[in-house]
Amino acid sequence: MRKGVVLTLVAIVLISWFALAAFCGEAGGPPTIKPSKPYRFALIVKTLDNPFWLEVKKGAEDAAKETGINLVVKSPSKEVDLALQLTMVEDSITKKMDAILLAPADSKAIIPAIEKANAANVPVVTVDTAADGGKVVSFIATDNPKAAEMAGEFVAEKIGKKGKVAVLVGVPGHQTARDRREGFLKVMAKYPGIKVVAERAADWEQAKALTATEDILRANSDIVAIFSGNDLMAAGAAQAIAEVNKTGKILNVTFDLGVGCKMLADGTLDAAITQFPYLMGNWGVKYAIAYLEGKPVDPRIDTGVDIVTKENMSKYCK
Repeated sequence: MRKGVVLTLVAIVLISWFALAAFCGEAGGPPTIKPSKPYRFALIVKTLDNPFWLEVKKGAEDAAKETGINLVVKSPSKEVDLALQLTMVEDSITKKMDAILLAPADSKAIIPAIEKANAANVPVVTVDTAADGGKVVSFIATDNPKAAEMAGEFVAEKIGKKGKVAVLVGVPGHQTARDRREGFLKVMAKYPGIKVVAERAADWEQAKALTATEDILRANSDIVAIFSGNDLMAAGAAQAIAEVNKTGKILNVTFDLGVGCKMLADGTLDAAITQFPYLMGNWGVKYAIAYLEGKPVDPRIDTGVDIVTKENMSKYCK
């Protein structure tokens, strides 16, 4: 092959690689595309009474400011208020939003609302929690099963792969709650010496988790670990553990760092799987823009996780 042809082929490969890298953005994230018009997006989350969702909101708002689109943020006051969330989706369709970013309050019950958006040609991007049906552009979230398995292995190692364990799950209808429960239990099932003696739904809420954990501890005084699907439930578990003077004796492991940093510092939490909710909101806006501008968008985008303990919390707790 002649030298000139070889150099031409190399140049084409390099140009193609740099074009792909520019589209993919830094660290596998989305591109920042200048919108062809000032799009109007709705971000509908489960609640704003939780630091996690405030981070999702901030990420989306920063992306909206960066790209020049208009963003309207809506949420019920309670994560379990599906009816109000459905109304918010329908209102966004009526107001002809260019795209809807949605964290479903119930993965199955949200389907009719997504189908209405599909019929109205309003693209939907789901964040944090998947929908069980309807057409969505992309689902942007943590790989919850794998992250919960990471938490499970941490628990198993710390308790010497034996002992009684309890689980606090979120809202049972949430895909997120299902995935975290199943991922954790998958690991527990690997170890014959570990017995899961209690599972309770606490709807992601601290007060409900406190009551549930009090009940669990009354029935199982020899529990060695509790795994919670989010940090607010872990805070409730920590209160119940303190009531029986077992702080530091019962392993307390969870997801998220909204209130987790303070708990890690004071010893009431042993570990948290940290997610990146800011990226869910930020990337949600940017991938929705990419879709509207005719760019390819992966149907499943993982925003990553890490496990945080007192030893490495300075990296995440500012």
